[in-house]
Amino acid sequence: MRVAGCVALLCAARLAGAQAVPAPTPARTGPKPTRGLCDGEEIREIVVYASAPTVAGVRKIPVLRDVVQTVHTTTQAKVVLGFLQFHEGEKCTELKRAESERILRAQPFIADARVAALPLPDGGVRVEVYTSDEVSLLLGMRGGSKSPFLTGLRLGNSNLQGNAIRAEANWRHDGLLREGVGARVEDHLFLGRPNILAANITRDPLGGARQLSFTRPFFTDLQRVAWRAMAAASNDYPTFDEWNGDTHAVRMQRDFLDMGALARVGTPGQLALFGLSVTRDDERPYADPLIIDDDGVHVDTNPLLRGRYLTHRSARLNTLLGWRRIAFARVSGFDGLTATQDIPVGLQVGGLVGHSLKGLGADEADQLAAADLYSGRVWAHSALRIQLQGEARHTSETDAWDDILTSGRVAHYMQPSPGHLMLASLDWAAGWRQRSPFRLALGGGEGGLRGFDDARTIGGQRAVMRVEDRYAAPNLFGLGDLGLATFVDAGRVWASDVPFGRTSPVRASAGVSVLAAVPSKSGKTWRLDIALPINPENARRLEFRFSSLDRTTFFWREPGDVAGMRPRTVPSSLFSWP
Repeated sequence: MRVAGCVALLCAARLAGAQAVPAPTPARTGPKPTRGLCDGEEIREIVVYASAPTVAGVRKIPVLRDVVQTVHTTTQAKVVLGFLQFHEGEKCTELKRAESERILRAQPFIADARVAALPLPDGGVRVEVYTSDEVSLLLGMRGGSKSPFLTGLRLGNSNLQGNAIRAEANWRHDGLLREGVGARVEDHLFLGRPNILAANITRDPLGGARQLSFTRPFFTDLQRVAWRAMAAASNDYPTFDEWNGDTHAVRMQRDFLDMGALARVGTPGQLALFGLSVTRDDERPYADPLIIDDDGVHVDTNPLLRGRYLTHRSARLNTLLGWRRIAFARVSGFDGLTATQDIPVGLQVGGLVGHSLKGLGADEADQLAAADLYSGRVWAHSALRIQLQGEARHTSETDAWDDILTSGRVAHYMQPSPGHLMLASLDWAAGWRQRSPFRLALGGGEGGLRGFDDARTIGGQRAVMRVEDRYAAPNLFGLGDLGLATFVDAGRVWASDVPFGRTSPVRASAGVSVLAAVPSKSGKTWRLDIALPINPENARRLEFRFSSLDRTTFFWREPGDVAGMRPRTVPSSLFSWP
């Protein structure tokens, strides 16, 4: 029964991403060349060979072949050319060739990429670029063992018409309030350059949000500048779960604006980054809290939250500083089942110092300090990676620090044999003296314990240890990679100064995961987690999570309950690189 379910999972993923239509690029016969290197020759010609995530097993079934033709469009050649670090007529250097290959592989719609420089008889080189697409379907589901079995759904396409455009919609069933819906669109090659234009709108069971951003991320050391402009507004209802079953909420309206840019100083491999940004954040919490129960939303008579959070407006001019000494190690089967990825090796540090600007509407004099640190090291069959983030605000009027928020992750990978990975990680987050509604949940989301979605314990600090033992079978039946894993999560929260916060004992869960990657060597992993709490807060029950994520590009993304509390400008907002 388990084997049949695994094969069905692979077939469903394949239906979402395979295709039989020809790629809009020249066909090549014969074997692909080995990787050609550059040594200062002139680039006479660039040819792109883009391919869909084809799977031989599907092509043998005519009905499936016909169905999947309409699902996926191969990445357009112009999209691939837009991410290259060289053009025809330029000198071909090994650094530009390797960086182009790495940047292509880091795009969310490309599974793998190779860039080869082949000598021509009359001098110069012909550059051939080979790319293999990711499955374009975006699919995520969440449910449980009790009705309704499906409580969340995410559906979209990560590469519409092969043009590097991501579009997705999501739905969430709350049970008590209205249905939550949302939509998101991203163009990863806006204006024909590696710029990202993104728009996001959501209607939550309570409240909603709108966001528009235009970003040039810092993709490579060859890049001279990076920038970001973002505006957003939200109507939030942060909730606080009480142990007796009550859920308290504070309504808060928030508007913010962020505009900034960075410039590179130094040579690739070891450089510094300097920049400026202007930010404005307007938070308006309502004085009267609410309570959410089986009958809907009512005025909360508990005095703990009444008037606790005050309106504040911050406007700052921020100085951005960074230092980076990074190389890349190519590994396979670490964050993807068998995918090839480039792990940053070395050290990078980003920092921000912001000063309030009364002329832009700041209501008090303050300073914001923030920092981001990443370090990585790779050995023959293992790797160690660390990322830390933190910030705090200092007020001149009281000479005190508040809005202190830190988070981070440490992960150790060990690969005893090909296809076998052992992963141990520690994730934590901590906040103190937050001026806005803030709490961390024991379960739920990416940051909490699997198997504890119904836990009601909240606090101001959280630590979660995860251990996973995974086995991968590459290219099973010509459909893709299949993986099976066992995992154990253990963690706790501390009450701190959070309203209704409680310090929990160490809670734990264990479970199994079925994983699939389509096509073979794809960085995107389709994952079904089945978790059972070992020492639950309430009745023990199975929890199911189904997701499709690419973890090969970025080492760590903050959980939503942490990222949502940060000021909208922190070092990682402009120091984002694959």
